[in-house]
Order: sequence, then structure tokens, then C-alpha cells
Amino acid sequence: MLHNFSRNLSLIIAALFCAIALTSVVNANNTDDTSANSDILAELKSSLQSVIGKNKPIRSSDNRPNIVLFLADDTNWFDIGVYDRLYNYTPKNAITPNIDALAKEGMIFTSAFTSTAMCSPTRQQLYTGIYPVKSGAYPNHGDAYEGTKSLVHYFEDKGYQVALAGKGHIAPRSVYPFKRSV
Repeated sequence: MLHNFSRNLSLIIAALFCAIALTSVVNANNTDDTSANSDILAELKSSLQSVIGKNKPIRSSDNRPNIVLFLADDTNWFDIGVYDRLYNYTPKNAITPNIDALAKEGMIFTSAFTSTAMCSPTRQQLYTGIYPVKSGAYPNHGDAYEGTKSLVHYFEDKGYQVALAGKGHIAPRSVYPFKRSV
């Protein structure tokens, strides 16, 4: 019966925007400037709408959650406001009220690691749940083996739409068939 729900829910995985953009949103010395936040949020919304279509609902009536995954290169836990409060850490690199608001309504990672310190294998590990050396996604910019299943396959099997906005550098397309914004 899960297929009956599939038409009503849009899942958006918005991932892979550079930490440079995130930390330049508002730096700690200029906490009153929210226009940069608004600009980036508008750009993200526009990218997501181009992937899922402007007339499709972002939230359906079937109570399944929307899932938004933010993944940024070279970002640490103290770069995002919600973690500052969680761990009682004060010097922030960026003021992130919109991400903080999403975190209050959902869940956040509090314990995660990667098996490699390279960008592409890390993303591929997150998306497949398989160590990069076992999936073929190692070294950096390696392609996962054909037939490897990623979260795109699992979520689409449950009726979700899965999109990617921003940085990719993951391959092949058969393993990562995200709907793409750009």
C-alpha cells in the first residue's frame, strides 16, 4: 500500500553545498545581516522547485516526513548554530536560523564519522552505506560499482522523490539516479 502514498509526498535531499557558501552566509562579526541568508535560502528554494516542480506539494497529507539532508565539505559541528546550542559552544562561524528552525522540527546527526578524508568517497559512503573501498568509490572521484544501491533506490522504492541540489561528484548515474537541479 506504500505505492498509494507515493504520489502525495515529495522527498527532497538537498545536499552538497560548499562550506564556503555556508560560512560566508553571515560571519560572526556581522550578526545583524540576514540578507545573505535570505538570498541563499531563495536560491535553494528555486533549485529545489526546479527539480520537483513548482506545483507539487513539499509536504503531503500522509504523515510521512520530508527529509532534507545538508552535506557540506570542510564543515565541522561548530559551524552550524544548532550544534552550538547543543554542545554549549559559543564562537559561531555562521548564523544559521533557517537550518536551526528545520533542526528543531526534525532530527540531527550527533554522532557520525567517515572512513576517508576525501570528498567524493565520503559522499558515496553516506549515500550507499558501504565503505568506499568496497563499493569502488575509492580513491577520490572513483565510480561506485554498477549494481550498487544507494539511498535513492531505497527511497524511490517507498514512493519518495529524491533530488540533489548543489555539488555532486558521484558516479555512475545508475547508482545515484537523483533528480538534479542544475
